[in-house]
Amino acid sequence: MSAGCKFGIVCRLVVVGAMVLGARVSAQDEGGEDLYSAGSAHVSTRLLPSSNRVRMEDEKFLTVRLIMDEGWHTYWPGMNDTGYGVSIELDPVEGVTFGDPIYPTPERYVAPGDILDHVYEGRMIILVPYTIDEDVEVGTQLNFRVRSEFLVCKDVCLPGKGEGTARVGLIASDLRPIKNFAERRMASMWNARPVDLPEGSVVWEGDRPVVDLEGGSRYQFYPAEDCAGFVDLLRDGDVTGEAFSPELEGEGALRGRLRVTFKDGRVIDYDVDSARP
Repeated sequence: MSAGCKFGIVCRLVVVGAMVLGARVSAQDEGGEDLYSAGSAHVSTRLLPSSNRVRMEDEKFLTVRLIMDEGWHTYWPGMNDTGYGVSIELDPVEGVTFGDPIYPTPERYVAPGDILDHVYEGRMIILVPYTIDEDVEVGTQLNFRVRSEFLVCKDVCLPGKGEGTARVGLIASDLRPIKNFAERRMASMWNARPVDLPEGSVVWEGDRPVVDLEGGSRYQFYPAEDCAGFVDLLRDGDVTGEAFSPELEGEGALRGRLRVTFKDGRVIDYDVDSARP
């Protein structure tokens, strides 16, 4: 996890806020575990599978859910002016291979002084695809555990951590599990996940990338941590018009999440990874 505190006052709030709220370092915990997990009181971490029973050929994924107290927010794991992003880690499971986590698209949060962060409020749901090796036997119970770390903010900012567990059973291919309401909703979330920006959609004009999708009317961009720097992300990160053409500085590629609103009302989230030519 990389600390992204860019402004000293916010970094001080992390420590001061934890102390004000009574985070105590006990004699048994010389490392200050309580102090560095004070935010856990405001965020719960849950792990839910796409289905409790899966067949080998099914599309399978886990959902990692961070549920925040009212008024509190966490951060996108990309560029932010103040807070650092949510990170998750899944324990290894024999016979299981995890794909890359798919984070939800955040919201822009502009504080006084033109301080720009990309945040999640209420709840955030991270999708984690996985596959099961062919030599895993039918009837096997797979036990999953996820650990989360985050910074959660309201009037103060507090670091926190959490964990969640889930169990999934592998069933025979000739069985057809009936999905309950929650599982059907998760399937809808999976179908609405971000897609890769179509090849050739980014055209570089010198050091300036241009994205001009047919019918696009609004472009909102959320840079990845390793994206090239923006001259003015506040200006170029949310534009109304037919094209997205940010002014970049320094070296690096255009990487991150692009939400496009189309004239016909569609909203599509794209993952962007375009290197300079």
